[in-house]
Amino acid sequence: QGQAEVRALRDASLKVDALYVCDPANAWYLQDPDFGWNGLAYYDHKIRSITQRYKHVFMWGGSMGGSAALLFACLADCVHAF
Repeated sequence: QGQAEVRALRDASLKVDALYVCDPANAWYLQDPDFGWNGLAYYDHKIRSITQRYKHVFMWGGSMGGSAALLFACLADCVHAF
């Protein structure tokens, strides 16, 4: 899930960090850990607390991960969803 891409960037001498975001409930990021339907706010807060530390943020993902990249696109400079 993106490890090969991050490794390729690092092999090209680019300094990158990677954050893997997963929805264990498979609820398309709508469900929070308390089984309520505040997942969007929950994940936004979690992702924002990390991405705000960076000058540039690139999000990418496929299927549910692509949906997340689009849902939280406001936290990134560039998004690639597939």
